[in-house]
Amino acid sequence: MNTTLKKIVLPMGLLFVLAAHADITGAGSTFVYPVLAKWAVDYQDTTGVQVNYQEIGSGGGISQVMAKTVDFAATDKPLSATELQKAKLTQFPIIMGAIVIAENLKGLNALVLDGPTLANIYLGRIKFWDDPAILKLNPQSKLPHQAITVIYRADGSGTTYNFTRYLSQQSPQFKQAVGVDTAVSWPAGIGGRGNAGVANFVKTVPGSIGYVEYAYAEENNLPMINMKNQAGNIIAPNEASFNAAAAGVALVANGLLDWNMSNKNAWPMMAATYALVRNDLPTSAQQQVYSFFSFAFTESNIARKLAYVPLSSTMAHTIQVAWPKK
Repeated sequence: MNTTLKKIVLPMGLLFVLAAHADITGAGSTFVYPVLAKWAVDYQDTTGVQVNYQEIGSGGGISQVMAKTVDFAATDKPLSATELQKAKLTQFPIIMGAIVIAENLKGLNALVLDGPTLANIYLGRIKFWDDPAILKLNPQSKLPHQAITVIYRADGSGTTYNFTRYLSQQSPQFKQAVGVDTAVSWPAGIGGRGNAGVANFVKTVPGSIGYVEYAYAEENNLPMINMKNQAGNIIAPNEASFNAAAAGVALVANGLLDWNMSNKNAWPMMAATYALVRNDLPTSAQQQVYSFFSFAFTESNIARKLAYVPLSSTMAHTIQVAWPKK
């Protein structure tokens, strides 16, 4: 997995070289970047059309598409029907994936946390790795009296939106003190920009913990924490648990995905990335953007290699039929 990822993720330097003659422009989510970058390379190889995508975070992508400086945005926080209508945007899901918890605790792998304990770590209430709440979940591990350094996203982030949504569901205290948004006021920790920035901090700061999209933890060889899910089962972050989580997902109004996390083998922290395409694009430009995403939907094997969960062919077809026609 790790070797494959390093081969196919498009380096940022090359991405901006392509930008000079880009035929399609997009910006936003870092969560989706590893797979979207591969789609862009394959699409150019197939069609000759270049795609310039800037991984600046979901908030930045929304701002740019609303300012009409890009053709599309990718966001892990979907917009409401009112927001879509006002900004003249079409929204639809393009991929599903997992948020994982990476850690840097020397010599200790396969640690277990549950939602309330994780929330208390991010609230700054649990400060050391040998806290009784963590010891209770890991009775066989010799946890050190080492300070926990919390790593969070410093930029507007759909990953943060989905992570804080999960923690708010698990902890009323977290919901009240921090809440759910793409950018929140964290009580403790260090901020990193993008999933890559969080992964780099976790990799370099002993005793740290951070939330990232799975591919970033895998690429950086970061140990990942197992989580207790809704059914009370201890679940490892892997393709099987991600697929189990996505098994009950349904497409609903405004291009949204409705999650059903009742599967006993489901990974508990999932997210979807949504495309926001401008309705005011010239016909040729709009058709090119939709052609790119039609192509992306056919590359389900690429998505799986990067441990994303692709949309089903039935769902992809439903989405494509609903795209506006000019």
